[in-house]
Parts: sequence; C-alpha cells; structure tokens
Amino acid sequence: MKPRYELLAVCLFAVFATLTWAALRICPACGREALGDEERCRHCNALLPPVETAVTQAVPAVVTNPPPADTDSKKERIPPSALKEQLGALQRAREAEAWWGVILYGQNVMAWLALEGGATATQRVTVAQLIRHARHQLVHGTQPCPVCKGTGTSKMKALTLKGEVIEQTVVGGTCPYCKGVGRVPSRVPDDELSIQEARALQSYAAEQERRGLENVRGLWLPPGVWETLSPKEQAAMRRAAGVPCAACMGFGTRSCKTCNGAGILPCPNQNCTGGMEICPDCGGTGKSSGRRRGSSTYGYSSTTQLRCETCNGAGKRTCPTCEGKGFVRCEDCKGEGETVCTTCRGTGEAPVCTKCQGDGIIVCPRCNGTGQYRGAPCPSCNGFGATLCKSCNGSGRVPRR
Repeated sequence: MKPRYELLAVCLFAVFATLTWAALRICPACGREALGDEERCRHCNALLPPVETAVTQAVPAVVTNPPPADTDSKKERIPPSALKEQLGALQRAREAEAWWGVILYGQNVMAWLALEGGATATQRVTVAQLIRHARHQLVHGTQPCPVCKGTGTSKMKALTLKGEVIEQTVVGGTCPYCKGVGRVPSRVPDDELSIQEARALQSYAAEQERRGLENVRGLWLPPGVWETLSPKEQAAMRRAAGVPCAACMGFGTRSCKTCNGAGILPCPNQNCTGGMEICPDCGGTGKSSGRRRGSSTYGYSSTTQLRCETCNGAGKRTCPTCEGKGFVRCEDCKGEGETVCTTCRGTGEAPVCTKCQGDGIIVCPRCNGTGQYRGAPCPSCNGFGATLCKSCNGSGRVPRR
C-alpha cells in the first residue's frame, strides 16, 4: 500500500503545482508575486495583469517547455544508498559524540530531505533536534576554577610573628566554589569553538569527497544532481541546510569576555582570600587598644589590650564584598557565562536576504516569470520563470559579522 500512497501523493502534488504555476501573476513594477485576485500590488500599489492574461501567458511556458517538476522522485536523482550512507554517518557521529560532525552531516541531510516533501517531516524534525542537541553539547564545557586557580584547595591569609600578612593553603580545606574538583562548568570560548569548527570542516570535506560527492554552494551532492533541480528545489535545499550567523556560528549566544564563560569572578577585594580577610581594625591581632579608668580614689587610668569587636578576637573576618564565598557573580552575563548574540539576537541564523525576502529565488527579470522570451524558452531561467537570488545564492539569508 505504501508505494501506491506515495504515487498518489506525487500525482496530486504535481497537479497542484501545475495549477499554481499557471495562476502566477507578477507585478510589472516590483517583480513580486500576487497572492490573490487583487487588482493592485500589495507591495507597491501598481496595477497587476488581469487573471486571464496571467494564465494565458504562463500556461504556454509550462506546456511547450515543462521544467523538471518539483515533485520528481528523489530516487531518480539521489540514489537511496547515498541517503542511507549520509544518515549512517550522522548516526555514527552522534554515537561517537562528534558534535561538529552531527551538525555538518545533519545540515546536509536536511537539504537532501527537502526534496522529499511532507513524507519525511518526522525525519526532518529528528535531524533538527539532533543539531540543536549537538550545539548545546558544544558550548557547555568546563574550565579551571577561577577562585582556586584549578587547585581545588582553599587558602587563607595569616599573620606571622613578625606581623606580616601571608597567604597559606588550608590543610584539608577545599575550594568553596568548586568543592575540591578544581574545574567548574563554563561556556566554551568563541575562539575555541571557531578552531573546532575549522578542523571539523576539513575532516568532513575529506570524508564527503571520499564518498564521491561534490560540493555545490555548500551542499554535498552526487555529481550532476544539482543541474537536474529547478531553482525552487535548489533554493529549498539551501534554505533547509540553513545559514548560521557568522558572529556566533549559529549558537545564538557568545561567550562572556569578562568572566571567560565561567559566570563568576574572583572576589575583587584584594584583601580577601577564600572569602576571609585580615581584620582591618586590629590588623589580625584580634585585640584593640583601650583605656581603662582606675579607682576615683587614687585618680589613675591605664591602657590595656581589649578584644577586637570587629572580628570578635579572631583576627579575621568574613569578606563584606563576596560575603565569604570567595567569588562574585559576573554582572555582564548575569552569571550565565554567555550573552545573547547582538548580530542575530539569539536566533543563530544569518539575516534574511532583503533582495528575495528569504525565498532564495526571484522572478526572472528577462521573461518576467513567464518562462518565455520572444516565443522561445527563456535562456536566462531555462523556462522556469525564476532564478536563484544572486545575493544569497538561494539560501534566503546573507551572513555578515
């Protein structure tokens, strides 16, 4: 039953696509498509061609020189074994936790699946989830604890017999932040991610070349496949693969430069060590000078050493800056270790192309979308009536830093 269902779906979609193409009306002023039967363009308010004229002009282009249908079976252009191999490579990368490989293979698979239509919606959702999971794994790592410098031990300041303040390791003490581990969770720095991506791209390209695929506008396809696709299909593949934001590499966030991704900073109080500081009032002695009055009969008074009220005689007190923690929260990232990318505003995607409005294709300027030029198939668009947008190469997005 499945082959019959697929054949029926293809036939129905082909009929729908033909009707849609025949009813195409293009604004002669701005070149945008009219979505309904309105008389004026919604974008520039120019007069649109009548519906009958649009049908009369569009149908001959389809009949006399029919372009490759968008619903042609993918099996005729991409061998099933090639798709199976790409999916296998994606799965192996996932099992090996090679997260950059998951992203690169996943984007290529998304482009291939764009030719399948709605029948592979579940597969596309699954691959998209894998890509998001891979990005999450890549940005979350660890780094040496900024409080103990990776030692895992705690330190304190002490007063020598000569009255000098020294810093010494607490025997058996552990860092109050990393709890003795020496490393803390952090957001991986952007420059490290950039290096990882460059290495992964080099390895990925070598593997795809070994499989006999060719690189066409960032997509890896079997030789000759790209030329069989219509501009609409080419743009659909490019849009499905996506164009990540160049500033954040598609993550939507950037590592905080202030705390280097840790989300915290060592206590800025230079007198603080491990959340404690030498008492500023008694200098670490635990005592303070005071005058004690004697008996009024004899009329004398004397100076004596009293217990320091600030530190209660301990000689040290809790640091008022960090409240005894030894660290403070980074205010630039609010303790997250990362900030939202200001270029893409957190989407992780490159800006939408303003020339094609994100479609990846534009109406052929020579034939005005009819596919015909002087009674013959338009040489500029090969009769399709549309061409890939040159500004974004069909991706619908233009990366910029």
